[in-house]
Amino acid sequence: MNDLLKDFLSSLNMSQDDIVENLANNAFQIQLDNGCCIALEVDVKTGDIIFSSELAVIKKPSVPQIALLLLQANLFWIGTKGGTLAFDKGTSTASLLDHIPANVDLQTFETRLTTFLETVMVWSEALEQLQQDEPLANSADVIEPDLTSILKNLI
Repeated sequence: MNDLLKDFLSSLNMSQDDIVENLANNAFQIQLDNGCCIALEVDVKTGDIIFSSELAVIKKPSVPQIALLLLQANLFWIGTKGGTLAFDKGTSTASLLDHIPANVDLQTFETRLTTFLETVMVWSEALEQLQQDEPLANSADVIEPDLTSILKNLI
C-alpha cells in the first residue's frame, strides 16, 4: 500500500478500515460536487501516483475543433498546469492526466492534487460550453477554438 496515499486519506479523517478498503487495489476515486470524478492510482512500475479524470464526451461534429484545442493546450502544458489532455477515439472522451512521484511530502501532494482538481473543473466546464456554441457544433470547417478564454480561468 502506498504510504503517501495512506497519509492523505488519514488526513481526511478516514478510519483505518476505510483506508485499507480504498487502497486495496492501489487506487481510489474522488467524486466532485460538479459530477467529475478523479481517479488516483499507483503505477506499479514506477511507484508514481497517477491522477486521471474524464472531462467530457465530445460530440462527433465538435471532434476536430476540440482535438485542435487539446493539442494547443498541451504545448508546453500552457493550458493544463502540468497535466496532459487526451482524447479517446473509441469513447469520444476527453481526459486530463497527471502524475506525481510517490516520494513527495503530503503538502506537495495536496497542492498538486488541488491544482489538478481545479484544472479538471475548468476544462470540464469549457468543453461543455464549447459544444453548446452553434458555430463550433455545426460548422463543417475547422474553426480554431479560443484557448485564451480557457487559459484565463487557469491563471
